[in-house]
Amino acid sequence: MTVSAIRFSKQLGACVLAAIAAAATATATAGGGGNGIILSGPLNHAVVDNIGGTSLNMATSAFDDLGPVSGDWDFNFYESAGFAFYTIETYATQYVVDNTGNVMVLHVGDMVGPSSVFSNNAGTGPVPSAPQWAAGTDGYAGVKFNCDGRLPNPVPGGVCYGFVHITTTGSTGFPATIDDTGLDGDGNAITITGGGGGGVDPSATVTPTSLDFTVAADATAKQALNIANAAGSDPLTYSIETRGNRPMLIPHVGTAKNRGDNRNVDIGKLEQLDHLTHRLAPMLTSHPAPAQNAPAPWTPVGVDGTPTVFQADDGTYENTIGLNNAQGGGNESFGAVWVNRFAATGALTIDSISIEWPSATGIVAGMQPNLLVYYDASSSGDLSNAVRLGTDTIVTIAGSDAFETYPTSFSVPGAGDIYIGFVDAWALVDGGFEGIVSPAAIDLDSSPGAAFLSGQSAAGVLTDLDNLANNDLTGSASSFGFPGNWMVRATGTAGGGGGPCTGPIVNWLSANPTNGTVAGGSNTDVSIKADPTAGGLAAGDYTGEVCVTTNDPAHPLIAVPVSLTVTSAVPATCAGGADEIFCDGFDPAQAGTVVSGTINQPVADNADGSSFDFALDDYHAYDASITTDDINLYDLSPGGMFVYWYGDAVPPEAAGLTGGVVDSGGVDFAVLHSGDTVGPSSILSAGSIAMTNWQGGADGYVGVAFWNESTSAVNYGYIHMTTQSPAGFPAQVLNWAYDNSGAAITIP
Repeated sequence: MTVSAIRFSKQLGACVLAAIAAAATATATAGGGGNGIILSGPLNHAVVDNIGGTSLNMATSAFDDLGPVSGDWDFNFYESAGFAFYTIETYATQYVVDNTGNVMVLHVGDMVGPSSVFSNNAGTGPVPSAPQWAAGTDGYAGVKFNCDGRLPNPVPGGVCYGFVHITTTGSTGFPATIDDTGLDGDGNAITITGGGGGGVDPSATVTPTSLDFTVAADATAKQALNIANAAGSDPLTYSIETRGNRPMLIPHVGTAKNRGDNRNVDIGKLEQLDHLTHRLAPMLTSHPAPAQNAPAPWTPVGVDGTPTVFQADDGTYENTIGLNNAQGGGNESFGAVWVNRFAATGALTIDSISIEWPSATGIVAGMQPNLLVYYDASSSGDLSNAVRLGTDTIVTIAGSDAFETYPTSFSVPGAGDIYIGFVDAWALVDGGFEGIVSPAAIDLDSSPGAAFLSGQSAAGVLTDLDNLANNDLTGSASSFGFPGNWMVRATGTAGGGGGPCTGPIVNWLSANPTNGTVAGGSNTDVSIKADPTAGGLAAGDYTGEVCVTTNDPAHPLIAVPVSLTVTSAVPATCAGGADEIFCDGFDPAQAGTVVSGTINQPVADNADGSSFDFALDDYHAYDASITTDDINLYDLSPGGMFVYWYGDAVPPEAAGLTGGVVDSGGVDFAVLHSGDTVGPSSILSAGSIAMTNWQGGADGYVGVAFWNESTSAVNYGYIHMTTQSPAGFPAQVLNWAYDNSGAAITIP
């Protein structure tokens, strides 16, 4: 039975309540949209040294290194007889200029606002720059731009003032780096306060200092990691990776697709472009490769710290290969992983990677590939078993037909196969990169065949860089008909690097959310999840790290050790507790299974709050892009604790059947207790309203009816929660349970 009630989205509810609150407030406020000062934190993004340069979106801190001068961008910085400034007219952008019309070099303490003098050079070309920019300086460019509609709240006047922190070097200004940005999101003047991102001076604390999990092989467990920022500090930004300790690496066991012989895979977009005529003359003379200087690809790594060269090619390439749709008449390229297989006999650090980029194949200076290294302790020769080492290492292509060497620091933990190469990151976008680019030069007349690749054959499916088993084109280049070696080399130093957070990213450990911002004097919880099944972990002991990167100069990297004990899976039990192979004489019985778990985390005390997905056992910060959640609890100040049910996101067959159990009044959500039942006969509401019965403080259960995506049915469950007066906060979610058969469930 469902009570008919007004049902509206969380966002609409927030607007309505905010309007009511404003009407009830006697004091009026003038101006100010509520966005405040927005600081990017450290960006440290290199400006491409060519006529295309780098474009910047001030509202999102996004960059495009292919130099667009139209569209969703504000400013473009590039090389034109020195460091140059361009305004992209989409948002009426302008720079602060001096009395001669040149872009000024501003410093800490300077103000950018309505009284500043701005120019866009009448939109006819670059705004002239002060000589200091080309001579080398560390300064700030003042800017203004239209920002209303691009920020969460309306901006009075529609214009924002801000700055771009830029470091240049003599004698042309390059290399140049965009260090950080800042803006006032309410249309006010902003003072440059320095300190990285306009005065970023946070103080990060992460607790606990270690995590210890014990979980069955077929189960999961979660613990909270708290990230705090000291009172009075500037906003703290953080990002999180979960890594395995260097001595212990687990391949993606059990996740590889059963592809059989890769020769039988429909390679679809794999395109071979012959550049034999173009390549021979210049390369044989300018890049001779005598046999004695070309060590075999599986050269053992020494133990004395002597750098070792990993090289499989003979110095010339005969063809180039790309992943694209040229054969079907299309004009798009798709990002793929291009790596050479080498071997190590012990720990080492890959301290440089060298790549020869082929000419006349769509490669142009300024393109940015992402360097990659993978490791397979089993030396199986199956690339899909390898785990990724390190993080994104974006480099810039300077030219073609010559090896370019890039410094790197990839720590290899021990003996095994290592796969070294790159992904053509410019093409790793949904829909592909416009234009046919064949980035992988291949040497076809030397042996052995070290070249491997991994990508997707279906258009619109992005290549997975972290788990190559998820890509359906994965194997040696020989298996696709191209026996040879990529023009990719590397050097390694025996003994390896080490230290915290140098191990590979692992999928048995995860964080939610993976990034965020913490205001001064505040803190937030991140849910750390151990999932042995995701990593194919057998019973045993494992170690890893939660790696928290912050913009706190004193704590840029905080490593939290993780220990995991995986126990044997618990056998399914039949009715009455009997442990049988076949519960019902044929297949194990599934109906009537109660799924439960522990959360023991607070409800975030803000307007977003915390959300929970029963079927996925996923408790996390509210995310508007996630529509499969079942309940969202949040603080809609001054209204206190509110709830948002995802009734507007369930399929039609579940409409009106999901929501929360209400009390005898039929409107407010009930505080249930032990012995109460949640099921088809419960009175439900999906109203996004205040949790009136909970705001005064309670210890009880929220009854929930939700759409279970895994069973395609409405299921019934509960969440155990404690709240406090007068608004319901602080609030703590303790545990949960539901019956996955669709039957009613009784609170124990």
